[in-house]
Amino acid sequence: MKTPLIPAVLLLAIACSTPRSPDRGAPRGDTGRSLGPIHLGMTRDEVAAVGIEVKPDPSGQFGDAVRWAGPYRIVFDDAGIVSSIETALAAHTPGIHVDNRELPPDVDLAAAAAKLGTCDPVDHAEGGDMIACDSGKTLLKQPSDGSGTLVQIQR
Repeated sequence: MKTPLIPAVLLLAIACSTPRSPDRGAPRGDTGRSLGPIHLGMTRDEVAAVGIEVKPDPSGQFGDAVRWAGPYRIVFDDAGIVSSIETALAAHTPGIHVDNRELPPDVDLAAAAAKLGTCDPVDHAEGGDMIACDSGKTLLKQPSDGSGTLVQIQR
């Protein structure tokens, strides 16, 4: 028995037009705006409505200021507004896209900075290395523990 082509094409069209969930595909980062489903300027309630479980920072050192939503570390300002979003590239199998530039999950700090293009020289610190890009709105971090490259979007 042959499968009619029209239903198969219709199913494919519906699947292609359905938006991806936040944890499927490569998350997008927009300098000064967002990282994955989290946007700078969101309230705590808006972050909770994204549909990713929000948990306190496991260290317990940051009180209400820092929360985790899946692989995203979120910093709230005193008014309860998102001021910073950070994630490890390795937490996203396909990597992430920042301003339409692909950052693979295993990219090192220098290669990530080269892909973003508008970055300052590396700042070597005790806890690891950091490079500020896009006038400091995007930070690339390489902790000294070798845990991989982190991307942070902030105001």
